Amino acid sequence: MINISFRLTRKEYLFLYFKNLFKSRLLWGVLAFIFFLLFLPDLPKVFHQEFREGLIFLLISLIVASLLYSIVTGVIMLFFIFLITLWRILKSQKDFQAVISYEFSPTKVLVQTQYGKSEYKWDLFKSITEDKNYFYFKTINNFSPMIYIPKRAFKNGVDLEKFKTLAQEKKLLQSKN
Repeated sequence: MINISFRLTRKEYLFLYFKNLFKSRLLWGVLAFIFFLLFLPDLPKVFHQEFREGLIFLLISLIVASLLYSIVTGVIMLFFIFLITLWRILKSQKDFQAVISYEFSPTKVLVQTQYGKSEYKWDLFKSITEDKNYFYFKTINNFSPMIYIPKRAFKNGVDLEKFKTLAQEKKLLQSKN
């Protein structure tokens, strides 16, 4: 059994929040551009006349439009969300005062804060991605909130290695380099 406790810092909270926002914006940008192309009247002509040039044009247009859409909506969302919602959250300090405790056992993951307690079976998780500073728990149904655990929460290298071993036994651990 591995026990850890930590508080998210303001920097971690903002980084993790906006990291997920940008990923979803990019996906919606790609989907919106594909939908737009479906109604482009000259698209069949482009493909029939010069397929290779049309395909290259389509791919470049898709990339440019997705990036532009992501940037524009990202800036708009940053303005409204950051200045209004996140400012209130940061001002209230509730999320940063709460100590989050995790208990990892071979059968379950127990999460506890001052506001409540949750218990997850390992089967709920699709993967655990590891990068330089965090572990990201992705769920199979994508409806449960993603769990982020900073590596600094582990008291020592032994607990960190025990956790990695447990995650590998469950065939969930993926490293991101």
